[in-house]
Amino acid sequence: MARNKSALQAFVEQRWYHRPGLLGLLAPLEALFIAASRRRRQKKQSVEFDVPVVVVGNISVGGTGKTPVVKALVAHLRALGRNPGVVSRGYGRATTGVLMVENASTARQVGDEPLEIRRSCDVPTVVGEDRVAAVEFLLARAACDVVISDDGLQHYRLGRQFEIAVVDGSKGLGNGHCLPVGPLREPPHRLAEVDAVLVSGANSAISFVPAEATVFTYAVKAAKLVNVRSGEVRPVNWVAGFEKFTAIAGIGNPEKFFSTLTDLLPPESPAFARRQFADHHQFTEADFRDLDRDTALVMTEKDAVKCVEFARDNWWYLAVDAVLDTRFYTLLGRVLSQPISD
Repeated sequence: MARNKSALQAFVEQRWYHRPGLLGLLAPLEALFIAASRRRRQKKQSVEFDVPVVVVGNISVGGTGKTPVVKALVAHLRALGRNPGVVSRGYGRATTGVLMVENASTARQVGDEPLEIRRSCDVPTVVGEDRVAAVEFLLARAACDVVISDDGLQHYRLGRQFEIAVVDGSKGLGNGHCLPVGPLREPPHRLAEVDAVLVSGANSAISFVPAEATVFTYAVKAAKLVNVRSGEVRPVNWVAGFEKFTAIAGIGNPEKFFSTLTDLLPPESPAFARRQFADHHQFTEADFRDLDRDTALVMTEKDAVKCVEFARDNWWYLAVDAVLDTRFYTLLGRVLSQPISD
């Protein structure tokens, strides 16, 4: 069964993306949170490396679409002849410490997003709570000449040459407040300090983003439909041939996934069933016990890596690609071509 949010959770999230309302009473806690964040930054003693580090992060809680951006960066850097590697915390894993992600790893061991990146990009990937230790581990075991940190914008001990903040264009920065009054980890002015702000959605109107921030919009496009069990690949419009199907999503913004599927279907298509799970939900076969075996299932790639072991023949995932602005790549290339200062 889908995991429903509690009434309190639903109330808090509603206030985060509208006027704060009663959450405004927590303004003193917000002030303490901002002060603590500022002190953490001021005390940073970053560790630099002999190769450039690119951080892909965000300033808000919840999913903003970092993983497609990381995968796009890996593909772009490889096309330039670079040898990228990826480090990530591995959120939601049952293990601790620094681990190399292998194709045979499980999401419970290394986290769903790092496993998705490793399998889809075939790129050296390391997980670790300490990003500095993760980069050291990666460089000791793989011949990488550039490191991409999946998340870690607030991990200030990690030295970096290029910072990217990803913003979900459909959600923006919410009410513009920091935790617990709003969804932000850092105040909006932090976006003026990063090298690039990537906003998903070509027509996104984002409030609270500073005017001096370097902003690029990008699109996330459905790329292919892949069978979870066999790896068979079909074009995205093949989903329209399903007589009926159920869509599941255990991601930060499930509505975006459901909307993408809706856009792939002809207007006269019957509505598909939707099941929503908590972000990073660790799927088990029991979650699908009541699903009719004749009903096709469509999920995200992030969810699929947790369902391979018990997937049925009619389970598919929708692979997506982030299409980034060429001007962004020009800016990134200019920075990466500069020597790393001591």
